[in-house]
Amino acid sequence: MSRKSTEIETKSAESVRFGPFIFSFGDKVLRAETGPRQLRAQSADVLAVLARNPNRVISKDALISAVWGDTFVTDDSLVQCVADIRRALGPEGHGLLETFSKKGYRLNVATAAAEPARRVRLRARLAAVAAILAVPAFSLAFWLQDDGTALPARPAIAVMAFKDLGNDGEKDFLSEAISEGIITELARFKEFTVVASSSSFSYRDMPIDVRRVADELGIHYLLAGSLQKNAGRIRVTVQLVDAGSGGNLWSENYDRDLADLFAVQAEIVRTIASTVGFKVAYNPPPGGGLARLSALNYHLEGRTYVRQITKEATEKARELNLKAIAADPDSPYGHIGMAFTYRNEYRFRWSPADLDEALARAVAHAEKALELDPTNYSSHYVRGAVHLAAGELDMAIVRYERAIALNSSATNVMMGLANPLVYKGRIDEGVALIEKAMSIDPHHADWYHWTHAWALQEQGNCEAALAAMQRISKLSNDARLPLAVIQVCLGRIAEARATIELFMLERPDHSIAIERTGEGAKYEDPQALERWLGALRVAGLPD
Repeated sequence: MSRKSTEIETKSAESVRFGPFIFSFGDKVLRAETGPRQLRAQSADVLAVLARNPNRVISKDALISAVWGDTFVTDDSLVQCVADIRRALGPEGHGLLETFSKKGYRLNVATAAAEPARRVRLRARLAAVAAILAVPAFSLAFWLQDDGTALPARPAIAVMAFKDLGNDGEKDFLSEAISEGIITELARFKEFTVVASSSSFSYRDMPIDVRRVADELGIHYLLAGSLQKNAGRIRVTVQLVDAGSGGNLWSENYDRDLADLFAVQAEIVRTIASTVGFKVAYNPPPGGGLARLSALNYHLEGRTYVRQITKEATEKARELNLKAIAADPDSPYGHIGMAFTYRNEYRFRWSPADLDEALARAVAHAEKALELDPTNYSSHYVRGAVHLAAGELDMAIVRYERAIALNSSATNVMMGLANPLVYKGRIDEGVALIEKAMSIDPHHADWYHWTHAWALQEQGNCEAALAAMQRISKLSNDARLPLAVIQVCLGRIAEARATIELFMLERPDHSIAIERTGEGAKYEDPQALERWLGALRVAGLPD
């Protein structure tokens, strides 16, 4: 098959280093510290093309054209070569060879200060492409550091080897296990890239110069930590740093009993990974590093509005996610965001006349996200959320569970799964899952408390439900419905009526009939639905 492409660039060099590996172009041999790694001839040719174009996504067509020329082959030949390369890289090469759905492959090569000639060529290419597209050069999918080196559009984080401050014979064993565990858990997040431990751990026993590490590994974030054991207790201290400025973004201490070492290790790893994962995944890199036309960057900005759960914020989120789709139609992120905006519009009935259309659009965008990237946990998460909004509880559970299988540190998915469990009458399971998610992510968003309060009142534990509501820093209008139900449950009728009066100021057309339509498809037990509606009626919601 002859495939023409102009995207392959030949660079003169004898070898290239990526992670713990060196690839020599002359003999096309891949070497690690332990010696050469076996590659088939065509696999070595594929790696050579990627290595000569580091940190660039090279399409399948371009790779096939460069390696096989006019020989007819299918894409399967390329897929087999990529699998062969990944086998040769082994676990220490995790994240170095990256697949981009329906686009191609990229070899992630951390670069320090690039040679001046290459920097000039790179800037020239950006300017030329920007002129063709009529957009600023800084708006492209790669951005430049101050030294001119190119970094991928996705945020990148390095987890350094945690320092063991103890002096016992187990020094470094537990600290390394925790560091490795965090890397494994963070790698489940599709929104950013995690540097392989073989690269980040190479700085072990060295004073950490954040800017140097950032330059050498090509990262936006650095996670460092230490642990100390004393009298049957362990304290883990962890810090997330802006790799560009060296500023501290977040830090925390974890004190645990060492009675069950492996359980404690797993808990600490999951808690840190979840907290850090969401801080990185839900926020663009500090300092505006990402390109403004990055689909992921638009989506990340849109997420901040989706979580506000208001009609006005949702419209802003939709605008940003439409830009994400325009920036990269083959990325799932814009469709994930759009699906959430329409799910919220349907769930909270902000446009009663357009509910069917809102649900249909939510379904279409969620399905498109799954089609574009079925391995992305967020694609399954949003599909589960849309199933739940439609009252399709069993399908929602299937999707949420698949998302958790892809990313077991995603506490937002655990919270999502708790909803259909409670609606199906599996209330104790739902409450336990919510409390697990909240313990894993202690700095969770307000809506965790809202969901927790609703589940607790369904369990009949209304005192605890009110306490959960009172932990919300800013009560959204739609949270006033479960608050009113809780107040009725506690016999605080006057307070419940005042709550509904405030709710009706923003939602004057809402009624028991509308609530029945929205919630009726979700509650598997009709009596549970009637209890909910009856409490709202007592609180003053009109029929």
